[in-house]
Amino acid sequence: MDRSARRRRADGAAGPTLDEGNMLRLPFSLHAVLRLVKTVAFVVLVAPWVVLALARAAFVKVDKFVRMLLSVRNALDDHAVCPAGHRAGLHGVFECRSCGALFAGYAFAECPVCRESCGFIQCEHCGLAIRNPLL
Repeated sequence: MDRSARRRRADGAAGPTLDEGNMLRLPFSLHAVLRLVKTVAFVVLVAPWVVLALARAAFVKVDKFVRMLLSVRNALDDHAVCPAGHRAGLHGVFECRSCGALFAGYAFAECPVCRESCGFIQCEHCGLAIRNPLL
């Protein structure tokens, strides 16, 4: 029998039979609809989160770059400002917080004895901590 010829169903009517190979075959239009539903679901459910994640990553990178520029500017200054608004000099004689050695130079430079860098200094006026701008 020719493959293109239609077989008769069990009830005798003309048309395709329900053999094993034909049970899971869907019409072409249903495949297109399912593909469209899958695409729309992706665009509605997944794509906004991907866009938000990329936007957040870009914002974080720009924020880190701006903070790095500001910290370099602050590190090259001759003074720092404490949280109370007092100006504290960053060049002079400082005591290392690790080993207690006195050294002359930049406040946040590494100690010549123990090679540690200071994380903060105290304000000369009020005693509040001034953070190392490079940390």
